[in-house]
Amino acid sequence: MSNHTIEFVSFRLKENACAEAFLQESEKVTAWCSALPGFVNRRMSVDGKGGWIDHVEWESAEQAQAATAAFAKTPEIGPFMAMIDPASVDLRHLSLKASVG
Repeated sequence: MSNHTIEFVSFRLKENACAEAFLQESEKVTAWCSALPGFVNRRMSVDGKGGWIDHVEWESAEQAQAATAAFAKTPEIGPFMAMIDPASVDLRHLSLKASVG
Protein backbone atom coordinates (compact mmCIF):
# COMPACT_ATOMS: atom_id res chain seq x y z
CA MET A 1 0.00 0.00 0.00
CA SER A 2 1.18 3.49 -0.77
CA ASN A 3 1.77 6.24 1.76
CA HIS A 4 -1.08 8.30 0.37
CA THR A 5 -2.81 10.80 2.62
CA ILE A 6 -6.52 11.52 2.77
CA GLU A 7 -7.60 15.05 3.50
CA PHE A 8 -10.97 14.57 5.18
CA VAL A 9 -13.06 17.69 5.73
CA SER A 10 -16.54 17.55 7.22
CA PHE A 11 -18.73 20.67 7.27
CA ARG A 12 -22.17 22.15 6.79
CA LEU A 13 -23.24 24.86 4.38
CA LYS A 14 -24.53 28.18 5.64
CA GLU A 15 -28.32 28.33 5.84
CA ASN A 16 -28.67 30.59 2.81
CA ALA A 17 -26.23 28.63 0.59
CA CYS A 18 -27.52 26.90 -2.53
CA ALA A 19 -26.18 23.33 -2.89
CA GLU A 20 -26.14 23.56 -6.72
CA ALA A 21 -24.10 26.79 -6.65
CA PHE A 22 -21.82 25.23 -4.05
CA LEU A 23 -21.17 22.22 -6.29
CA GLN A 24 -20.36 24.54 -9.21
CA GLU A 25 -17.78 26.30 -7.04
CA SER A 26 -16.55 22.89 -5.90
CA GLU A 27 -15.68 22.05 -9.52
CA LYS A 28 -13.33 25.07 -9.52
CA VAL A 29 -11.71 23.75 -6.34
CA THR A 30 -11.22 20.36 -7.99
CA ALA A 31 -9.55 22.02 -10.99
CA TRP A 32 -7.28 23.97 -8.62
CA CYS A 33 -6.39 20.85 -6.61
CA SER A 34 -5.72 18.75 -9.70
CA ALA A 35 -3.00 21.19 -10.80
CA LEU A 36 -1.08 20.71 -7.54
CA PRO A 37 1.76 18.20 -7.10
CA GLY A 38 0.62 14.92 -5.57
CA PHE A 39 -3.10 15.27 -6.25
CA VAL A 40 -4.76 11.86 -6.81
CA ASN A 41 -8.52 12.42 -6.63
CA ARG A 42 -11.32 14.27 -4.90
CA ARG A 43 -14.85 13.27 -3.88
CA MET A 44 -17.63 15.36 -2.39
CA SER A 45 -20.48 13.69 -0.47
CA VAL A 46 -23.54 14.90 1.41
CA ASP A 47 -25.88 13.11 3.79
CA GLY A 48 -29.63 13.61 4.10
CA LYS A 49 -29.19 16.05 6.98
CA GLY A 50 -26.91 18.58 5.27
CA GLY A 51 -23.57 17.22 6.44
CA TRP A 52 -20.89 17.33 3.75
CA ILE A 53 -17.58 15.49 3.36
CA ASP A 54 -14.76 16.65 1.10
CA HIS A 55 -12.43 13.70 0.57
CA VAL A 56 -9.15 14.49 -1.21
CA GLU A 57 -6.39 11.97 -1.80
CA TRP A 58 -2.75 13.10 -2.01
CA GLU A 59 0.40 11.09 -2.71
CA SER A 60 2.00 12.23 0.56
CA ALA A 61 1.28 13.98 3.84
CA GLU A 62 3.64 16.79 2.85
CA GLN A 63 1.72 17.45 -0.36
CA ALA A 64 -1.60 17.40 1.51
CA GLN A 65 -0.29 19.88 4.08
CA ALA A 66 1.15 22.14 1.37
CA ALA A 67 -2.21 22.14 -0.42
CA THR A 68 -4.02 23.01 2.80
CA ALA A 69 -1.66 25.93 3.41
CA ALA A 70 -2.02 27.19 -0.18
CA PHE A 71 -5.81 26.77 -0.11
CA ALA A 72 -6.26 29.49 2.49
CA LYS A 73 -4.24 31.94 0.37
CA THR A 74 -6.03 31.33 -2.95
CA PRO A 75 -8.57 34.03 -3.92
CA GLU A 76 -10.41 31.75 -6.39
CA ILE A 77 -11.48 29.59 -3.44
CA GLY A 78 -13.31 32.50 -1.78
CA PRO A 79 -16.79 31.88 -3.25
CA PHE A 80 -16.58 28.18 -2.28
CA MET A 81 -15.52 28.99 1.28
CA ALA A 82 -18.13 31.75 1.62
CA MET A 83 -20.89 29.11 1.44
CA ILE A 84 -19.45 26.96 4.26
CA ASP A 85 -20.32 27.49 7.93
CA PRO A 86 -16.80 27.99 9.38
CA ALA A 87 -17.87 26.79 12.84
CA SER A 88 -18.80 23.40 11.38
CA VAL A 89 -15.47 22.64 9.67
CA ASP A 90 -13.43 19.66 10.85
CA LEU A 91 -10.27 19.03 8.76
CA ARG A 92 -8.09 15.98 9.26
CA HIS A 93 -5.23 14.34 7.39
CA LEU A 94 -5.29 10.55 7.57
CA SER A 95 -2.92 7.84 6.30
CA LEU A 96 -4.59 5.66 3.69
CA LYS A 97 -4.30 2.03 4.78
CA ALA A 98 -6.59 0.18 2.35
CA SER A 99 -8.24 0.93 -0.97
CA VAL A 100 -10.31 -1.04 -3.43
CA GLY A 101 -10.81 0.03 -7.02
